[in-house]
Amino acid sequence: MIAYYFHRTLRCHPCLAIEKLAWQAIEANFIEAMGEGKLEWRPMNLDQAENAHFEKDFELTTQSLVLAKV
Repeated sequence: MIAYYFHRTLRCHPCLAIEKLAWQAIEANFIEAMGEGKLEWRPMNLDQAENAHFEKDFELTTQSLVLAKV
């Protein structure tokens, strides 16, 4: 499973805080799964060309935390 945190290049303080809180929630509740390689944390900048497809893939409209089972 992958925990994606999608964001843009330009980020405000609330956006950075949301990412920090999302990471803290993942770390606090799923640290064992991460250690076992069952969960991976991946911040992704949607402004990078190679990540642009995620906007359509997950129907994103703003910064978002998405858990994807792969």
